[in-house]
Amino acid sequence: MEAQTGLQFETGWTTLASSSIDFDFARVVDEALARGVRERAHLSFFATLAHELRTPLTSIRGYLETLIEDGLDSDTTGRFLETARAEALRMTRLLDGLFDVSSLEARITLEGEGAGDVQMALAAALNAVAPIAAARRTVISQFSCDVGSVLLGTDQMTQILINVLENAIKHGSEAGRVCVSVEREANRQLQICIDDNGPGVPAGERSAIFALARRGSTARAAGNGLGLAVVRLLLERAGGGVDVEGSPLGGARFRLRIPIGGATC
Repeated sequence: MEAQTGLQFETGWTTLASSSIDFDFARVVDEALARGVRERAHLSFFATLAHELRTPLTSIRGYLETLIEDGLDSDTTGRFLETARAEALRMTRLLDGLFDVSSLEARITLEGEGAGDVQMALAAALNAVAPIAAARRTVISQFSCDVGSVLLGTDQMTQILINVLENAIKHGSEAGRVCVSVEREANRQLQICIDDNGPGVPAGERSAIFALARRGSTARAAGNGLGLAVVRLLLERAGGGVDVEGSPLGGARFRLRIPIGGATC
C-alpha cells in the first residue's frame, strides 16, 4: 500500500468497522492519520514532561544531600531549603497539569454536565487571578452581557477563564491592561474575548501554542505549556473552540466560543 500511495505508515494498528456500503475510506484514513499525529504529540509530551520532572528532582536531591552532609550556616541552610521548596512546587505544577490533560483525554461527556453559569464562572476566575494581576500591576476591565447558561459546567468554565486570564497577565506587559468582553453570537454561541497589550503571538505560532507542552516565542513568564492545551480540550469537548489573533490593545486576543442555552443579552 505504501508503494502505491506514497504514504509512509508508522508502526501501529487501526481497526476499521462499517455496516454501511457508503463507507468513506478516505475519510477514515484521514482520521486515522490524524490520530497518529496526536499520539506522537502525546509521546513527545510525556518525554518532555519526564525531562522537566527530572530537572527539579535532581536539584532537590542535591540540596538535601548537601544539607545532610555539610555543616552549613543558618542563612545558607534557609536559602537551600527555599530553593528545594520552589523546585518541589514546580514539580507539583507539572504533575497537576499532567493530571488535567490525562483526565480530559480519557473523559466521557456525562449527561447534565453542562448548564454552567458564565457570570459566576467569570467572577470566580477574576477573584482567582486578582493576586497575580496585583503583583504585575495589571488592570483588568470587563464588558459583558447577561448570557445565562452555557453547555459547559461552571467549574470547567472557571478553569478555562483562569488559564487564559493568567496567560494574558503573565505574558502581557508589566503594569499593562487586560480586557474581557462577552457577547452572544447569532449562531447560538457565546464569544468571550480576552485581550492584552503585551507582545502578542506571532502569526506562525497561533495554532501551535494550543498543543501540549508548546509555548510561544514571545512568552515572558515561566510555564509548562499545559494551560492552553487544557483550554482547547475543554472547549472542543463542549462543541466550542478557541483561537488567537492580534488584539486592538496591541497584544493578543484569545477568542473562546462556547455553545449557549436559551438566554438573551
